[in-house]
Amino acid sequence: MNKRLIILFLVIAPFVCNSQTNNTAKLTNAKVKGERIIWNKDSLLTWDDFKGKYKKDKYIGALSDVSRTFEILSQENNEIKIQVLALFNTEYSWVKPDQKNKELLSHEQFHFNITELYARMLRKELQEIKLKKTGTEIGQQFADLQEKYLKKEFKMQEKYDKETHHHLNSDKQKEWEEKITALLKDYEQYSNSVIVLLRS
Repeated sequence: MNKRLIILFLVIAPFVCNSQTNNTAKLTNAKVKGERIIWNKDSLLTWDDFKGKYKKDKYIGALSDVSRTFEILSQENNEIKIQVLALFNTEYSWVKPDQKNKELLSHEQFHFNITELYARMLRKELQEIKLKKTGTEIGQQFADLQEKYLKKEFKMQEKYDKETHHHLNSDKQKEWEEKITALLKDYEQYSNSVIVLLRS
């Protein structure tokens, strides 16, 4: 009865991460537009991926527009196929020409890595939940989970920028890189973006 609602259900959870020289980064909701890169462990970001026009703000050195999408791909019989992706939007990500260095680029890469980490955490919980009966109820379950992990990621992204001082604290930057790399490995079994859920 509610199949159409389930098939069309789509949530986009975007963030904008600012890397700054000496003030607090901001993380805000934003529309996902333009060219997007899907997170891939074998394909790291380069400065060529930051195609947006940089802002003339003396405090901001670079900006990464990262997002997580959640989409119902299909529903057949009792199976619901879902795709959760971590994305980097090249059109709205930018860097100042005089700020292009490997340390800042690594910092930006780990903003993207954090988004992939929470995509994996979301996939894990999706595979563990018991789906409710109706399409409306299932849609609400999905929305609630997406909101839960959006909030969790928001907090980690802010903490990452604060503790690393936007990459300027090299010791903390190294600690965070090791921490996120270890967590990604812990959730490696959830790296496949497509999952299949069974309705009861």
